[in-house]
Amino acid sequence: SGFFTVNKECGSNLFFWFFPAQKENWGDAPLILWLQGGPGATSMYGLFEEIGPFSSYAEGLMKRNSSWNIDNNLLIIDQPVGVGYSFTEKDCYAQNETDVGEDLYKAVVQFHELFPNFQKNKFFISGESYAGHYIPALGHTIHKYNPSASVKINLAAMAIGNGYSDATTQSDYGNYLYYLGLIDDAGKKEYMQIYNDFMVAVEDKNWEKAYVLKSKFIGSLYYKYISHAVSPYKYLPGEPEEPQNWIQFLNSNETLKALHIGNLSFQSGFKAYNALLYDIVQSVKPWVEELLEVYPIVFYNGQLDIICGYPMMIKFLRSLNWSGQSQYLNATRTKWCVGEELAGYYKGVHNLYDVLVRDAGHMVPADQPLWAYTLVNSITSGSADNPLHALTPCE
Repeated sequence: SGFFTVNKECGSNLFFWFFPAQKENWGDAPLILWLQGGPGATSMYGLFEEIGPFSSYAEGLMKRNSSWNIDNNLLIIDQPVGVGYSFTEKDCYAQNETDVGEDLYKAVVQFHELFPNFQKNKFFISGESYAGHYIPALGHTIHKYNPSASVKINLAAMAIGNGYSDATTQSDYGNYLYYLGLIDDAGKKEYMQIYNDFMVAVEDKNWEKAYVLKSKFIGSLYYKYISHAVSPYKYLPGEPEEPQNWIQFLNSNETLKALHIGNLSFQSGFKAYNALLYDIVQSVKPWVEELLEVYPIVFYNGQLDIICGYPMMIKFLRSLNWSGQSQYLNATRTKWCVGEELAGYYKGVHNLYDVLVRDAGHMVPADQPLWAYTLVNSITSGSADNPLHALTPCE
């Protein structure tokens, strides 16, 4: 663990935590980068709550049986600067996805310089939620620089969980909530009116107005018609779980010393969020379309998510303009089982794949750890032609 300096002039540094694969030949295992969303959310959430080798409770650390680093090397980075332990000495916060991509690229290059043996390993970018912006930003930056770079990144594929990539196609909450039965005709009418106004604001590049309108969908409108009792992250909650105490763990003197953090404080991400405020209503769709010509991208979604709901993700994927689009649209959807259980459904061909994970919300690996583990291992062990090769079709 430590820091990668991404802007010397600003004193900007990204915190990383690396976990080798839990097997003898870990040096040959694929390398997964995990990015949390937000904007402004710490990747420590994913580490402790979802995919890392351990969880943190009051009684101590507990090993996770479905950690993504059982078979893969796992790199966790807090970003952009101003999130978690990542910091900037001046107010040099990322203003857009170009800034995000450049800083992340510098960090990934430095990792490969620090561990040169990994330059031969397949590299996968993964994450969830607003990482639907971050992952294409980093992927596009790697794609741009790789041909002439002295340190080449062996980018193999990307996995975007409950991703948010395109504000216009992924903000049609009126139809989604109506067909879930959570709003009536009056609610749908008001949602659609604000959605139409939002679309006009985006078309006019009036980002401030677009942001204000966008914030109503899961803000004032949501609580007017639905209620705080229905979580927009998982509309059918399961059994309550024991809360973790990983923030306390991270802030303990023993942990700070072990992670080479010094006297830095853990940041909320508020400043990073504010700097990316208008980025929220802009799209990375052109980068996704460009990347699909070269790299596989798997979009997976929990069935019970509202804020980045599956139907709106499908609307985004159906709107893409790239050479394999007709093949994707005509692909057959397949039922996917893990053991005797129906885990979900998948569809795709030639670089574009979508996966629905049953009985999961916004954080798929937290809700269905075994199924998420099975999915990511399929991606990292698969070929460019078939990243979902290890998913078992139901009989």
